Amino acid sequence: FPKWASSDDNTEFMIDMLRECGLAHKTVIFVLEEFDLFAQGKQRLLYSLLDAMQSLTSQAVVIGLSCRLDADQLLEKRVRSRFSHRKLLFVPSSLDDIQRLMEHLLMLDKDSSLPTNYVTEYNSRLTSIFSNKKFKGVLDSLTDTDATTSNILRFLFRVVSYMDMESGFLSMECFTDALSSMQRQPKMDSLQEICRFWNCTYLYA
Repeated sequence: FPKWASSDDNTEFMIDMLRECGLAHKTVIFVLEEFDLFAQGKQRLLYSLLDAMQSLTSQAVVIGLSCRLDADQLLEKRVRSRFSHRKLLFVPSSLDDIQRLMEHLLMLDKDSSLPTNYVTEYNSRLTSIFSNKKFKGVLDSLTDTDATTSNILRFLFRVVSYMDMESGFLSMECFTDALSSMQRQPKMDSLQEICRFWNCTYLYA
C-alpha cells in the first residue's frame, strides 16, 4: 500500500485486487506476523479485509502468526465471527534446533564460487565457535528473552555485521557483541551517561 494513501484508498485498492484475482482464478494468501498487534484498536484493517473476502468471489486466505495463545480472543466480535477459528500450536524450538538453524544459515556451501581454502577455513572456525561453551551461554541468554525465528534472524544479522572485514571470518566476539547490542537498553545507557556527567561536574566543581 502506498504510504500517502488514506485507509479508504487502501481498502478500495485491496477490494479491487481481490476482485481481479478472483476473476483470474488466482488464490491470495495474507500472512500477518505478530497478529496480536492487528487485534488492537478498532481493527478496521482486519474487518475490511475479511468483509471483502466474504462479499467477493475471491479465493483468499488469512493466516495470523502470534506468540500469544489468546490472540484470537483479542478480536472484536464482528471480526472474530469471520474467522474459521482453526489454530495450529507449535512447540518452541529447542536449543539444538536453533543451533542447527544458525549452522544452516551461516555455513558456506562447499560448491560456492568462493575459494575452496577460504570456505574450508571459514566453516572450520564456525564449527569451533558452535562447540564453544561461551557460545552455549550466548544462545541461552538469547533464547531466554525471545526464541522466535525472527529474533534469531535479527541476531544473526548483527553477528555478520560485526565480522572482521579484513580477515573475512566470524569470531566468538561477533556473537557476544551482537548479543550485547540486542540487550542494550537506551534509557539505562542514557541514565548512566547522566550519572557520569554529574560525577565529573562534582569532581571539577
